[in-house]
Amino acid sequence: MGNSEEKVPIVEGAGERALEQDGAAAAPEASQGKGVGYSVMSVRYGLGIMFSTMMTAMISTFWAVYLTGTAGLDTVLMASVLSITALVDTISLPFLGAIMQKLRLFGGKYGMFRPWLVMGAILCGLFFWMRFTDLGLTGMGQAIWFGVTCFGYNLCFNLAYTAYNGVLPLLAPDPDNRIAYSATRNLLNSAGQFVFSLVAVSAVALFGQGNDVMGYSLFAVSIAALYIIAYAQLAAACKKSDVINEGEEETKAGAEKKTDQYNASLWQMIRYTLCKPFILFICAGMCRTSMYMIVGGLSAFYYTYVAGDAAMLTVYLSSSTGLMILGSFIAPFVAKYTKGSRNLYALGVGIFTTCLLGAFFLGSNPVVLTALMCIGYVGWAFAHSCEIAYYSSVVDYSSLRAGRDLKPFMMMLFSLIPKLAITIGSTVLGFGLVAIGFDATAVTPEAASGLRFLFSGLPAAFGIACVVLTLLNPMNKKLSDQVARDLAAVEAAE
Repeated sequence: MGNSEEKVPIVEGAGERALEQDGAAAAPEASQGKGVGYSVMSVRYGLGIMFSTMMTAMISTFWAVYLTGTAGLDTVLMASVLSITALVDTISLPFLGAIMQKLRLFGGKYGMFRPWLVMGAILCGLFFWMRFTDLGLTGMGQAIWFGVTCFGYNLCFNLAYTAYNGVLPLLAPDPDNRIAYSATRNLLNSAGQFVFSLVAVSAVALFGQGNDVMGYSLFAVSIAALYIIAYAQLAAACKKSDVINEGEEETKAGAEKKTDQYNASLWQMIRYTLCKPFILFICAGMCRTSMYMIVGGLSAFYYTYVAGDAAMLTVYLSSSTGLMILGSFIAPFVAKYTKGSRNLYALGVGIFTTCLLGAFFLGSNPVVLTALMCIGYVGWAFAHSCEIAYYSSVVDYSSLRAGRDLKPFMMMLFSLIPKLAITIGSTVLGFGLVAIGFDATAVTPEAASGLRFLFSGLPAAFGIACVVLTLLNPMNKKLSDQVARDLAAVEAAE
């Protein structure tokens, strides 16, 4: 796994034996040098998420409005397009991961992930532009057109995004250094959201000159072009680290056959993925993202009907965003004291959860609520900044046990977390408001109390579950470093 010129025999279970040796002293270090600092390469990596965030922000902000208002799609058809494509998108992830694990584009000449980075980004950008292109169709024909473009975008985005996640452990084999890459990615993610919020409305108006269809289309083309360039430069940066190494494997018949480090059967993908670190990570991740979704979805409700100061919502949103950026920036340095990404993840969620509990008991005052939540979002940024670094160590663990590099399959499954969490969060929001008898025209004291619980008490319960699940995960710094050393030893072996 990596760019070693040595040909490594790939034997199933070899990693399990390496783990049993508890990281022999002879194993080399996992990377060329230790460090948690930011670098040019970490910025080049983070640029990919900056422009993909601008694409997803445009979709979440404008697409439903574009379909019904600009394109004139019937509301029922619009809802059907959104729900069906979202369901298909989620269900398809494991299958796409298996395909990506097995398929060698261009015979593996350009590595495992670089072709997906480039081709996936180009096709994703094309479908993104098509999503905001109205062909003048009507009725079912229009619904089919937008459904196909949405599905094509989701498919290509998932392939490109999986490749984007997959190159992280290749660029930063050292688990400590990965946190800097992960934090840079989070900083540029915030930068993408900030830039989009500043320019989106004026850009659509400028490009359209009174023609909204043209304005949306040209703005989409501009974002897509930047996205493709960002992914293409990352593919160039990965040239030396993303290499498929062939080795020989003995068949049941005793013959030798050529294979590579990514050669895994479907059974091996499932068997070695569904391990304790993976299951605990996914469950904790869904709890963490669900709590964030619930808090975000109910912020306006809480400030308006519980805190009684809707004007403070603006202060809350702007201040929390700024502090999240600060939290992301200092996360790699805090990780030095928490001993690794797992503990930083637990600490971050723990801070956010503690502030939610404080908001539950003390948060009826809007100033106190805002102060607590802003502190909480610093913790949230800690967890969000190290999430992919933490998960990369889980992927390394499974790959080492399997004796196969499972990054393509497992990095695709990483996208399950936000998709499942959106479902959980949306369900809690919808049915929670119904359960407390919320009516915006006549908010009773009971409904206000229920809002307080939904906004802070229930998410805090999710947070406590996340912290417990994370601390139960064996993927601490000691094991992460051991796995990294053992992987390096396997690469260097003859």
